[in-house]
Amino acid sequence: MTITYQETKDIPIESLCRLFHEEQWNDFYDPDDVALYQHVAVHIVTAWDGDRLVGYARLSGTGRLEVEITDVLVETAYQGQGIGTELVRRLVERIKAIDPYFIQVSPIGDREVHLYQKFGFTEIPDHRRMELMTGRLTEKVKKVRGEG
Repeated sequence: MTITYQETKDIPIESLCRLFHEEQWNDFYDPDDVALYQHVAVHIVTAWDGDRLVGYARLSGTGRLEVEITDVLVETAYQGQGIGTELVRRLVERIKAIDPYFIQVSPIGDREVHLYQKFGFTEIPDHRRMELMTGRLTEKVKKVRGEG
């Protein structure tokens, strides 16, 4: 197994949708959503095992003012091999080149906190992130989960 990395927005939609659905990560995104997020991304890094997409990481935001590392995902069978670390390393290189005013990441667990700490991110005490799901998004989530 040789993992190769690409830094391009030109990713087959079906490959990315497969990865999201198999890993149940933003699996409510339909192909149009995926295409939009690729188009508006500041930067995307992918990991490939041959022609199989096994890792994905996206930098979103305005670019110069603020950026956020989002959707860092490695297929379960490929985790623990440093792929996620390499995806984030490449995004951090890009962030340094852009030199934005504000950089954000929202880790979902201790494993992710540890990963980002390797690159100098620090936790903000008592920081809470809130969201408001639109009706459209709520319906998509229910549909994908077979709830409605």
